[in-house]
Amino acid sequence: MKFHACFFLFSAVSLPAQAQVIPIGFAKLEGNGALALQQGGPMRHQVIYASPLLSGIGPKTLGAILFRADAGAPTPARTYDLTVWMSSLGVPAPEKASTTSWTANLGSDVAQVVKSRVTFPALTASLPTPEPLAPKVPLARPFYYPGQQNFLIQIDFVPVDNKDPFVWPFDAAVYQTTTWGLTVSTFGKGCPTTGTFGVSQVQGTSHDLVNFNYRFTRSGPTVGGIMTLGLSDRQLGSIRLPLDLKPLGAPGCFVYHDMLVQLPAGLRGGAHPLLTATAYVPRDFALQGLRVFAQALIFEPTVNALGLRMSQGLRVDFATPPSPWLGVLLSGPTYLVGISSYNWVPIIAVE
Repeated sequence: MKFHACFFLFSAVSLPAQAQVIPIGFAKLEGNGALALQQGGPMRHQVIYASPLLSGIGPKTLGAILFRADAGAPTPARTYDLTVWMSSLGVPAPEKASTTSWTANLGSDVAQVVKSRVTFPALTASLPTPEPLAPKVPLARPFYYPGQQNFLIQIDFVPVDNKDPFVWPFDAAVYQTTTWGLTVSTFGKGCPTTGTFGVSQVQGTSHDLVNFNYRFTRSGPTVGGIMTLGLSDRQLGSIRLPLDLKPLGAPGCFVYHDMLVQLPAGLRGGAHPLLTATAYVPRDFALQGLRVFAQALIFEPTVNALGLRMSQGLRVDFATPPSPWLGVLLSGPTYLVGISSYNWVPIIAVE
């Protein structure tokens, strides 16, 4: 049993010939997520499906919506006053959705399509997987979906009964997502000693966070540092690389790349401190194949005449792009945008 959410447009235990499931592929497949619809006050769910989840659907006029319960969750029948809006033209991609404003995500064709009292059926643990799709809710105002557009559905649930437990669990689809696939290697040497240089990532929405991390052994007090990024390990302007800094008072130190960007870096730790800087990298497939160079510079006044400790060079190749965001589920009271769950969407069908 799961607790996430899913919606289906359907007519009974089997889908009619003209009904089409969103996301595609879930007509006979139980979702891997669920959402507990809570009692106790009005609740709003706003969902954006990226256009690939509606591949092959549309142009189409939608006339009904059905909901599907999460399998294996015994629950009494529940009654809600339901208000449903739909929109497609101008709906943002999931990763660009506002998480502070419901209205900011609505497209130019937004329409209220349902306003009625609906009873959701009682559920028993013995029902098959996936659950039957019910109840069917006709749209008071049919909605035209033109095809090849992101699709938004917004639903307000206002409870009108007082049954316990105060939830009705909806089925949902959760898509796995990844960060950038990076190929990382070092070259050259650090000065006066070579430390450990690498990267780590934190998944974001429109951007991923790439952390450049350099750990070293200090020989004296340090007063901070920076992380440099560049695109060439051969030329720094008219100067051929690597550039030996011995003439400037830093024997064994070399500049390994063109240092186009200097990132502020945090420095923490005792005898073996870690210098870390963060770059915000767009989840943009056009970056595939990009090669970036990095080098850490630590200001250590007593390490040499230049007062500079340097890392070896770091080479980072953007080998494989992150998986795309296919949907976003926003949940909360009607007056406040709540939880943002990316790549987590209700399963619906349209007819």
